[in-house]
Order: sequence, then structure tokens, then C-alpha cells
Amino acid sequence: MYKKNLSLIFIFVFILSVSLAATNTDIYPSKVEKNLSSLSDTQFDTSLEKNANVNPVKKFPGIADSVLIGGFDAPGPNSRGCTFCGTYLWSADDATGMIYKLDAATGSVLGSYTSPGGGGAGGLTWDGFHLWHNNYLNDMIYKIDTTSMAVVKSFAVPGSGMMFDLAFDGENLYGAVGNDGYILGFDTTSGAITDSIHATYSSGNVRPFGLAYLASGTAGELWTSDGNYGSNMVNLWDFATTSWVDQWSSSPATYPCGIAYDPVSGYMWISCWTTDSIYIFDVGPTVDVEEKPVVRKPVFRLAPNVPNPVANGKTTIAYTTTKTGTVSLKIYDSAGRLVKTLIDWNEDAGVKNVYWDCTDNNHQPVSAGVYFCRLNSEKRTATNKIVVVR
Repeated sequence: MYKKNLSLIFIFVFILSVSLAATNTDIYPSKVEKNLSSLSDTQFDTSLEKNANVNPVKKFPGIADSVLIGGFDAPGPNSRGCTFCGTYLWSADDATGMIYKLDAATGSVLGSYTSPGGGGAGGLTWDGFHLWHNNYLNDMIYKIDTTSMAVVKSFAVPGSGMMFDLAFDGENLYGAVGNDGYILGFDTTSGAITDSIHATYSSGNVRPFGLAYLASGTAGELWTSDGNYGSNMVNLWDFATTSWVDQWSSSPATYPCGIAYDPVSGYMWISCWTTDSIYIFDVGPTVDVEEKPVVRKPVFRLAPNVPNPVANGKTTIAYTTTKTGTVSLKIYDSAGRLVKTLIDWNEDAGVKNVYWDCTDNNHQPVSAGVYFCRLNSEKRTATNKIVVVR
């Protein structure tokens, strides 16, 4: 029985049949089993097909088609971020200040470890070798060796702090800065900001909280959940189109604050702060056992500066170029006059960070108002608006 009078009954069924064995079908018995009693004939056929070695045609996982297949009590009273490492589900709790290693199917606690930052244990993500964890009270990020649970690296949260959950895209970390309505990408070595995604999706209470990355589509996707009263939406960001393209209600979760995903089984776990529960949904796999995840190629882009508006006299501007060549990054005022030249030289392709201290080319502080940051490279131009307040 779930905590806070919430109950969810589900049956895990393992299917053996001569007909499947004859076609050399692998049902992946180690994964969380479907609640077959709740499936229609059509859903049942699809579940067998996607777990077979016949490699059917792949499509985007449709979060709107997600099926609730189970759930269990969270290990602590204030469940936060979660992640799946391929074998175990990891869950953080900010009240106990603990990180828990769980059986992904039953929620049984297999290990419990004190968060390096104590209370305020927030986000979790897995990079294939290590667990990454952030504490939203001390604004620190930790890289953890799960064999010893020792911290092998740590650095301060980039941006304005108060980061709720983490995701890893194969190269960089992403963090949900819910109170500011942003998702930041940042380098795992230095913590330098590499990307900034504004939460412009429609929702009853926009507050990016839970976070997960999917190597899906042509360039990958991010899923974020609204962790707040008034909205329980899961929202999908598509890197190929750099836009929010889908959303879905995570009911029965009412305050979803952590997302974990297994690309092989297609199962997604959502932790809920208000019900102290973790729910399991089937959203469809993004890779077969034989397939490799999508590797996201860099695209020419000027990310929104963070923070914006700028009140403390300093803001971070991240941009990406795909070719070696001349790059210029300049600040203009609302009348089109050049205020500051940040970059004007040859650079190698890649993701870069530049800081503007809200001064002009004469090193004098600029007045409050609207400014424009313009990136020129590769015969292309991108412009973002910057608001300076005093």
C-alpha cells in the first residue's frame, strides 16, 4: 500500500511459450514486467514485438501514449531525483539527506548512502560509469564512484543555483533550474555553461524539476517535469528543432520531481514528492540491444544568456559553432550602437562560454535597459535580447 493512503496494485508476469522460443525471442526477464492484465490485445502484441529480436521500425517514444504499469513506495518521505544505471534505480531524498539504491521493479532498498551535501539531496543522473548528484541547498554537484560511494569530483552549480535535477546527454550535464524557468547545459570538467533552454512550454505552473535525456529522434530529447502544485506535466524538448514538441500528464503523480528512463525496456520512473511514491510507466524503447544511441551533433546556436535579466552585473553567454573560422560576439544597445566587443577572432569549432560584466568598450558600466547580443560566424547570425537592471 502506498504512503499517504495511495494504493497501486500491479502484477509482474513472466511469459514463456514454445512459439516465442521457436522464434528466438528475448523477453528481457530482468526488466520490470508489464502489467499484462491491464493491456488490450493490441497493446499486448506491441509489447511482444518491441521485446523481440526482429528490430521493428523505430519511432519517437510517444509520452502521450505512456501506460502506467506499476509503482512502489519511495524509500524516504521527500523523494526527489532518480536515475537508472542499467541495473538499479537510484533515488534521492532531501528530508533524510540520503541516496538510495533500489530494485527497479519492486523498490526494495538495496543500499542507502549519505548525500555528500546532506539535507537538500536533489538530482541524480548516470553517465555510464559514475553517478552524478546535486545538492540544491549548498549548490554543489558531485561525481560519485558507486563501488565505494566516494566523491571523485565536485564543483559549484553553474548559473544562479537552486538546481533540482540532472540529466546526462553523453557529453554534457543538464540541470533543471526550476525557480528561474531554465534548463542549463554545462561541462562535466569545469562546470562551464554550454547550453540554456528556456521553459516556454504551456503549463499550469511552469517549473522545470525532474529531468531525463533520451537519445531519440535525430538529435536527442530532454524530458522535464513540473515539480509544483498546479501542474504535473512532463514536457519534451527536441534538440533537432530546438523547441518544446510534446507534453503529457504524469497522473497519478501530482508533484513529479524526478525522472529516470531505461532506453532498452522503454520504462520510465517518476518520483512524486506529495505521495512519496515512484511510478513506473511504459513509454517505449529508443534503442534495441543491437543499436547504438543517437549521438547528438553540434549545431550553430546562441543560447540565451544566464541570468536574464542581469541584476548582479555579470551574465554568461554560451554559443556553439560547427566550423573553424572567424567568430564575432558583440553587444549592441536598443538603438543599434555597438556597446561591447566580446569576441572578434578565429576560433576552433565547439561550445564556448563568454562572460559579459555589463560594461562597455571603455570599461564603464552600462545603464539599465535592453541590449542585444549578436553572434556572427559561418556566414550566419544569431541574436538574443539581454535586459540589464540596476
